[in-house]
Amino acid sequence: MSNEKLYQKSSKYILDSIDHSNYFYGNLTNASKLEFLHDIFMEQYGYYRIKPYKGLTKQLAFKEWLSNKSSCFKIAKSEKDIVSLFENWENIKLCNDDKDKIIFNYFNFITSKVFSLFRKYDII
Repeated sequence: MSNEKLYQKSSKYILDSIDHSNYFYGNLTNASKLEFLHDIFMEQYGYYRIKPYKGLTKQLAFKEWLSNKSSCFKIAKSEKDIVSLFENWENIKLCNDDKDKIIFNYFNFITSKVFSLFRKYDII
C-alpha cells in the first residue's frame, strides 16, 4: 500500500474512532473532533505528568495514554484487533513476522498519525 493510501485510511480510522457521545457534543468537524481528543487527553493525562526535562514528551505521553486509558478514543487495542485492522487496510493475510512488527509499532504509528493530524488542523 502506498504511503498516501495508508495516510488516508489511518486518518479516517482515527477520526472515526473519536467517541464524543458521552460528552454531549453534536456533530463535530474533523478539527473539532481532534481538538476534543486533545482536550480529553490533557484532562485525563494531565499537564503535570508531561515533563520534557525527564524525557516524557507530549507525544510519548499520548502514546502511553492511548495504550491504557483513552476513554474517548475507540481504537483497536488487542493484538487480534490490531492485526485484523491492518489486514483489512492492506487486503492481505499477514505472516507472523509482519504481525509482530505491526503489533510492536501500532501505538507509535497511531500516535504519529494523530499528531500529524493535530498539526494539520493547528491543534498543537
